[in-house]
Amino acid sequence: MNKSLAIITAFLACFLLCCCQGKEGKRYVIGVSQCSEDIWRDKLNEELKTATFPEDEVSLQFASADDNDTLQIRQIEQFIKEGVDLLVISPNQAHAITPVVNKAMQKGIPVILFDRRTDGAYTAFIGADNEEIGRQMGDFVARQTGHRGSVVEIMGLKGSSPAADRHRGFIQSIGKYPGIKFVSLQGDWTKASGKRAILDLKRRQGSDFCATIDYVFAQNDRMAMGALEAGVLGKRTKLCGVDALPGPEGGMRLVADSVLSASYIYPTRGDLVLKLALNILKHRPYSKENLLQSALVTPDKAPLMRMQADEMNMQQQRIQDLHKKLDLFFVRYHHQKVYLLFTVIILILLVGIFIYVYRMAVYRHRMTEKAITEKLQHYMQLNEQRNRMERLAQLPAAESADNVLDADTKFMNRIFDCIIKNLSDSAFSVELLAAQLGMSRVQLYRKVKTITDSSPVEIIRITRLQQADRLLRQGGMNVSEVSYEVGFSSPSYFSKCYKEHFGHQPTASGTHAE
Repeated sequence: MNKSLAIITAFLACFLLCCCQGKEGKRYVIGVSQCSEDIWRDKLNEELKTATFPEDEVSLQFASADDNDTLQIRQIEQFIKEGVDLLVISPNQAHAITPVVNKAMQKGIPVILFDRRTDGAYTAFIGADNEEIGRQMGDFVARQTGHRGSVVEIMGLKGSSPAADRHRGFIQSIGKYPGIKFVSLQGDWTKASGKRAILDLKRRQGSDFCATIDYVFAQNDRMAMGALEAGVLGKRTKLCGVDALPGPEGGMRLVADSVLSASYIYPTRGDLVLKLALNILKHRPYSKENLLQSALVTPDKAPLMRMQADEMNMQQQRIQDLHKKLDLFFVRYHHQKVYLLFTVIILILLVGIFIYVYRMAVYRHRMTEKAITEKLQHYMQLNEQRNRMERLAQLPAAESADNVLDADTKFMNRIFDCIIKNLSDSAFSVELLAAQLGMSRVQLYRKVKTITDSSPVEIIRITRLQQADRLLRQGGMNVSEVSYEVGFSSPSYFSKCYKEHFGHQPTASGTHAE
């Protein structure tokens, strides 16, 4: 019984282990610290999320600093405290963020700088070549102006590496042409800062100067649109920017609609960022410096590039929709698996309980039958002793011995006498026994139950089996012969009853066959 329960328990433990074992393995937590929130960074975040779809082992946590150095430092500190496995950081200002990036590196947390750099150590950098973007835009503006005229540059956030690099590249190109008058203004990447920079220029130089500007190069498309909304530029003034994002409000549409004369694609490539992160986490080969390819967008190229970008966005949206459906499917699958698990556990427990109850019932039955058999054997022994005394002694002595026995023993002796007398009669029943004793069936049952805790049917069966065992031990008869001799009409039924009573099959030699 204990062995069966142990087997069931072991099986349940193995089953639960198999069902609960996840396929995820180790999960890498990557903290993404964005310096601000805008459509360019929203696009990057979406690409990062999409790139994790086939990577079940990766979990992303995002934080945006809203162009606030203090907030970004606090957010990175929190990532370090939580013990993320890797950090992807786009610093707001290089000098301000450098100490906390160094701290992360000292804690053993790899740091990927994306889009912008710091002044300290880092694990890897990925982003476009901002200096090359500045040079390309400078060459484009110089060609458009015929290498002469007035050009205004609106820079991004002061202290950010893209602003410094784009300015440096732009100056390198524009500076080669003495006929170009150049003015540099300070912005902070927002549309409002572009508008504010042009209005400040108007206050300093006058509206006439603003009306004669040939080109405005804003270091992103949003600041270019802010300069246009200021309403102080001349009709012949052209604008160009950087980012060339797809979408209804992106720079690519603005170029296609000739609102901007040009823009420069500043790629996000969240898929490559995640690939670089996994290479670092899994100790695979990677490059410390990773430059993304970019391209100049002009009105003649914009429609085709916009169409391609829209198609890519549509495909990405389809992937996201498919992933949502897969997530729903896996949630349902998980629920079904849990339901199945509980169903199987309940079935196993029910089977285990049934086996336990059955074995306990069998055990109790055997113990009860054993006790009854022992009591009946006692009366049978008394009956045999009386029979021997009758054979060896004179009748008066036998009667004297019989008088010594109590009433219960005398009654049981009468029962055994009747059973032995009719032992070979398979039709001998409780009714016939009661009739020979001069009692009703109910009276017989009550009296036998009071004396032996058993029923007349059980006494007849046990007496037959005890006599069968004695005959088998004496030898000279096979099992079938013995079964008929003790009143069983079927040898197979006799063998079944014999095994239930004695725990082994009957054998003609009297030995026990286990």
